Amino acid sequence: DLWYKLFLSTYTRVAVLEASEFVLSPSNRKVFGAANVKLVKSLLDRPINSLLPSSSSDILDKLKVEAFDYLRKVDVNELEEYIDFVYDLVGDKNVDRFFNVNRVLDASPTLSRTIDTIWGRAISAGEVDE
Repeated sequence: DLWYKLFLSTYTRVAVLEASEFVLSPSNRKVFGAANVKLVKSLLDRPINSLLPSSSSDILDKLKVEAFDYLRKVDVNELEEYIDFVYDLVGDKNVDRFFNVNRVLDASPTLSRTIDTIWGRAISAGEVDE
């Protein structure tokens, strides 16, 4: 039994290393990057409730609290590193390529008003600075 566990742990470690080297090799990076873009697009095109269990209101509430808590506490450098990672993964592609922005805004009038408010403030601030 011990030999079996040792074999499996060693084999798994080797397999993971081999797979990661294969995926991260320069010759395969572009192919896997394109696959990741398709995967992210596929996930973003789905309604959130299709990705979570039907009895997930507690999970959603906890997810919201944890996400906002993380954003309030995250170190700016960590956030910039994450943004750089995502940008390197996705590139400078238009957001519309991954999900329908109009559908998101139509589904959330509050989000739409918030974006309008932020955009208005940004324009006003830009006019004052000039």
